[in-house]
Amino acid sequence: MAGLDNSGTSLFHVCPSGNLYEYECFALGSRSQASKTYLEKYIDTLKECTSVELIKHAIKALAEAQQTNENISSSNCSIAVAHENKEFAVLDESEASYYINLLDETK
Repeated sequence: MAGLDNSGTSLFHVCPSGNLYEYECFALGSRSQASKTYLEKYIDTLKECTSVELIKHAIKALAEAQQTNENISSSNCSIAVAHENKEFAVLDESEASYYINLLDETK
């Protein structure tokens, strides 16, 4: 669960047991450990990143959890953005492709 209020952004993991944990960044799913490891590596720099850099880090974290024969693409990756000065938005396929292609350019 993610939220945004006067104190800033918040990210919570809500367990079926009812436990609630607050995180600065989080990954979940069957291959999430690789993504968590990536996020932990960069946690100290994330607060200073621009929105574009944060999206790129999110995509890179997802890529860490991909099977070796899979690539991140707009057909298997959805991107949603919660920003202080904008409404919550799920990026369309062309917008998602733009950010994914930014990663390809830096390889």
